Amino acid sequence: GGMLLGSAIGALTGLLIDSLAGTRRPPGAKAGTYIITYTISAGGGCAEYTTNATLIINSISAATINYVNAPFCTGSGSIQKVNLNGTPGGTFSSTQGLSIDANTGDINPSLSQPGKYKITYTIAPSLPCPGFTTSTNIMVNESPAISFNVTSQSVCSAMPVVFKPTSSVATTVYNWNVQGSLPANISGVTSGTTSDPNAVISLLFTNTGSTSEAITIVVTPVNPTGNSCSGNPYELTLTVYPVPSMLKADTTEFCMHSPSMALTTNADPGNTVKWYDAFNVPLNQAPVINTSNTARFNFYATQTNVFGCKSPVAKLVAIVNPVAKIVSSSYTNPTLCGVPSGSVSLQVVDLNDKSMPDIPVLVHYTKFQTAYSIAESTDALGKIIIPLTAGTYSDFYVETFGCLSQKIPGVF
Repeated sequence: GGMLLGSAIGALTGLLIDSLAGTRRPPGAKAGTYIITYTISAGGGCAEYTTNATLIINSISAATINYVNAPFCTGSGSIQKVNLNGTPGGTFSSTQGLSIDANTGDINPSLSQPGKYKITYTIAPSLPCPGFTTSTNIMVNESPAISFNVTSQSVCSAMPVVFKPTSSVATTVYNWNVQGSLPANISGVTSGTTSDPNAVISLLFTNTGSTSEAITIVVTPVNPTGNSCSGNPYELTLTVYPVPSMLKADTTEFCMHSPSMALTTNADPGNTVKWYDAFNVPLNQAPVINTSNTARFNFYATQTNVFGCKSPVAKLVAIVNPVAKIVSSSYTNPTLCGVPSGSVSLQVVDLNDKSMPDIPVLVHYTKFQTAYSIAESTDALGKIIIPLTAGTYSDFYVETFGCLSQKIPGVF
């Protein structure tokens, strides 16, 4: 015949209870601690009677978790926070290889292994309520770690050079660029991309100055999988040396039986000259020209600077010209006055007594103590015929390509 009255500690409402039957209705009840009072009203001379009981209703655990910045890169030094909605106080766990704080759910990608992970959030049971678990999946991609067996090279202007990288990720994309601006006297491609298991970074720069220039190349590796993870940049150094200018191409002429002489050419100060024969075979020294016979020799030369860079090849020619020897002479008297109807004939051979057919010559002579010269050529037999007017002629000699024969003493 009594009545049940319910009151909540810290809340006036939240628990539905049948005041006559004394049964509680937990569905829809709010979590909290309640005092249930049972009251028997006064009657029949008896005083009112009450008694109390305490009832605790716990919340059922529920939550969702996710990581808004996933997937992650192992090269990231940022701690990744969990996005938790629901009941706090649980613990976090994952498959092996992930660096995760069990209490906060924080992930450190830089200490994690690349891979796919299932992260579980667990709330322990609290009797009489059961426990709760939820999970989410994330991916950690590898940031490439690269290295080079050679990090600094030197090269002559306009010569290609390659740097060979290795990476912890087989599919790495290598993005490279020149740090800053190129020096004023340096030209070339300043950036590029390569991606291949056998990739190389190929460079070619031209130095038009007179001093060496150092260039820094920054290589940034990227793992193209997933969210394109970048690795730490790597610096390379390339020194580009200048190349000397080409030596002056020249032709040096010698007279037959003149003293043998070495060819010369003028290199820039501090540079050295390297000689090559007609077949580009290197010579140990400058070629010495043998003047025993008429000949034409082709040689090549380069100059090398202190950096070991060679100039383009210059062609240098040596020519040994014939020297005429007058072996006989004759004349015919003029038949007409004032008209070159007479002549002097000179038979010539070279200093080795070889015939000199069809060669242009300059004949020098004296007429009445005045020097004259006349351009002629030898005939097929090596004879020179000089048409002359009446007069007294002497001191004949023949010039071939600047080389002089002996004078003959005859007077005509």
